[in-house]
Amino acid sequence: MAIFGVTNFWEHLGQGLDADAAGEKEAEQAFNIASAAAQIPTLEHYLFSTLPKARELSKGQRPVPHMDHKAGVDDRIRKEFPDLAAKTTFVWLGWYAANMAFFPLVRPFELPLSGGNWVWMQPSPADACLPICGDVKVNLGTYVRAALDYPEKSLGKYVNVRTDRMTFTEILKVWSSATGKHAQYIPVSVEAFESLWGPYGREMALQYFSGERWPDWDELKPSKMCSRADLLIADEDLVSLKGAFGLLGTKLSSV
Repeated sequence: MAIFGVTNFWEHLGQGLDADAAGEKEAEQAFNIASAAAQIPTLEHYLFSTLPKARELSKGQRPVPHMDHKAGVDDRIRKEFPDLAAKTTFVWLGWYAANMAFFPLVRPFELPLSGGNWVWMQPSPADACLPICGDVKVNLGTYVRAALDYPEKSLGKYVNVRTDRMTFTEILKVWSSATGKHAQYIPVSVEAFESLWGPYGREMALQYFSGERWPDWDELKPSKMCSRADLLIADEDLVSLKGAFGLLGTKLSSV
């Protein structure tokens, strides 16, 4: 028997909670799932969707509530439920390709009276990198299936669901190729993005900062990582950013 535990910070943020309160609510729910899983004697494998701890990585300079609170649950599982921790795979998911189709903060937009030119405005330098998980609907399932198939490799470890590591400029080039739209990347400040998008904008900007500093999550916990090679996952088993954009088609540039 296996359980996959996942929670949604953005739902709580959308209900009017501030970022820390939303993170605490999400962490409470995540811990409740783990607590229930720990009581199931027939459980063989627990998979928990989590994220790296930004506060620790930045030495307290740039906490990211939705990353830090979720990562704190990892620590509680290991401390309070060591038996569950021994049969847990901690799953990190990079940036979703679908964000550029369905997440308003991340979508490029057409510039009026420009002759069909588009703009992608994000709170990060153009040359900053993002860890990207490609098509999450396909790739998450591929990693989870492999983790279940090779428990001797994945139990007690972290897996990083990532297909690409690209700069914002490179991402936009792939988007332009997929859509046929000419686009320009425009970096903006954290403050400007927050003024436009409120707490959602600030949280996204803080998350990008963590990606700027640590785009290769595999290096964060090298002794605790279970690699793609360990799980015998080949490139052709996954859908990259380019492949995901191809599947999304006109959704990337529809108004």
